[in-house]
Amino acid sequence: MLTVTVTKMSGGVVELFNPDTGKITYKAKAETAYLNLEGFGGIVKFNKKGSKATIVGTVALTEDCDIIKQDSPTYKSALLESLKAQKSFLENKKTQIEEEISQISRKLEEIT
Repeated sequence: MLTVTVTKMSGGVVELFNPDTGKITYKAKAETAYLNLEGFGGIVKFNKKGSKATIVGTVALTEDCDIIKQDSPTYKSALLESLKAQKSFLENKKTQIEEEISQISRKLEEIT
């Protein structure tokens, strides 16, 4: 039986993790996405919807992606895009969590 953990990431990227094989695949759900990934040693730019970046052990593979290293002239703008996407993602997540807390608080008040 194949078990894969799916996690939404910032910038319109989804992480697929298979604990049986240790394979981690990042897949773009947006037309363009940036994600700072240590396993690739830089920022991965997903160039189109469906682009993939995969890590298996120490091997890193990409499909329709660019790796932007720190010495690249486009690194700063890629880092900026990556951080903006991460901030927006976390703000949305914070809002969702706050709404869940409010719902639970209301249920607790109804019970007591």
